[in-house]
Amino acid sequence: MIQYQKILQMYFNGNSQRTIVAATGHSWRTVKDVIHRAENKNIIELKPEMDNLWLFGFLYPERQTFERGYYPVNWEYIHKELMKKNVTLSATSPGIQRKSSKFKEISIFLHQLYKGLSAICRQI
Repeated sequence: MIQYQKILQMYFNGNSQRTIVAATGHSWRTVKDVIHRAENKNIIELKPEMDNLWLFGFLYPERQTFERGYYPVNWEYIHKELMKKNVTLSATSPGIQRKSSKFKEISIFLHQLYKGLSAICRQI
């Protein structure tokens, strides 16, 4: 997990981003992104209630999960994708059909395997 609290604490103490990268083991992009988001949200000092979980929720509200681990549907993105040339819902259905037929084949195989193993176990 990203150490948001340590990154920001070191940044507020005047450490360079290179030093923070070396101390935390995170990539320079991650450190830069955390610092940039904190500056945009006007975080100028860390308070005791600002732990890693709180900072994650505050800095990255779009990454929050809702209801049993599902992310909210980004309908705007879906509509933009569907507005592209030659993209329709019917264009995606052959791929789905292929996957579902493979699933049926696998489930039939597993069912037959289970029946065979059950018969062998009954004989033993």
